[in-house]
Amino acid sequence: MAKRRRAKRRSGGSRRKGSRRRGGKRRGGKRRGGGKKRRKSGGAKAIAQRSANKRKGELKKAQAKLKSARRALRIAMRSASKRKAAYKKATSRARRV
Repeated sequence: MAKRRRAKRRSGGSRRKGSRRRGGKRRGGKRRGGGKKRRKSGGAKAIAQRSANKRKGELKKAQAKLKSARRALRIAMRSASKRKAAYKKATSRARRV
C-alpha cells in the first residue's frame, strides 16, 4: 500500500476563499494610490467607471486637505497674538497640499 501524502496546509486563510491578508508590499497598500492589481470582472465600461471613481476619490481627498488648510489660515489671521508664527505655519501647511 502506497504511503498516503498529507495535504500541505496553505497559510493565510481557507483554501477556497483565498488569502484574506490585507495590502502587503507586493500590491501597494490600499490607502495609497496603488490598490489591487487584480481587477473584478466586467466590460470596459465597468473598468472605466472604477478608474474614474478612483480619480474622483483622490480629487476629493486633495480638496478636503485644501479646505482644512484654508481654514487654518483663516484662524491664524484672526489670532492677534502669535500672528506671524501662526500665519507662517498655516501657509507652509497650505503649500504642502
